[in-house]
Amino acid sequence: QYPFFSLAELQIYPVVLDETLSQYCYIDGLAPKADNMRKLATEAVAKVANSTVTTEDVAALKAAQDAGFWGSEFDVQLTSDGVVVANHDKEYGPKKMIIAQHSYEELAQYPLPNGEKLPTLAEYLQQGLKCPSTILVLEFKEQASDTLTARLVDSSMEIIREVGLYDPSRICFISFSRFACERMVEKYPEFKVQFLSMNPFTSISAAKAG
Repeated sequence: QYPFFSLAELQIYPVVLDETLSQYCYIDGLAPKADNMRKLATEAVAKVANSTVTTEDVAALKAAQDAGFWGSEFDVQLTSDGVVVANHDKEYGPKKMIIAQHSYEELAQYPLPNGEKLPTLAEYLQQGLKCPSTILVLEFKEQASDTLTARLVDSSMEIIREVGLYDPSRICFISFSRFACERMVEKYPEFKVQFLSMNPFTSISAAKAG
């Protein structure tokens, strides 16, 4: 019923709903799709307004799967000891710990608001395996350096392969890091990758450049 949206990333809806920010409004022929996306976003927000799930936990992914969503977006980043975790914000927990500056053990002592442990990518993907009809949309968070961003991309792809989701029909990738997108295109060309930007013209230029 809601082919574009996931419970896991509610903050995307105001961007889509605001036509001055939606890149789709600037691309010839996509205005009707943008209108439809705004309509669906409004309906989806209403549908999950009273949901008790929090952002980017395993429960949120399960809720998206149960709701029959086309896909569920989530973010990954590296801890200081190189563990790939699924979390949107760079800060985590009641003490606002910078994920990149703390080990997974330090971070995991603080549960998510719903009581879950901070999920590693491998743990998050175990839920993804259970519902082939809901596509996983993985966003690489830009790290402090290209070296760390490359490590995030390569570590994530290794985990995806180990879990059994190394399949372009099950997972696709997005990032605001052009470096991450270029590395995906270079090393893992079989997968769909989209470069994101708050500047629609930057996104269009990147797309035209391949």
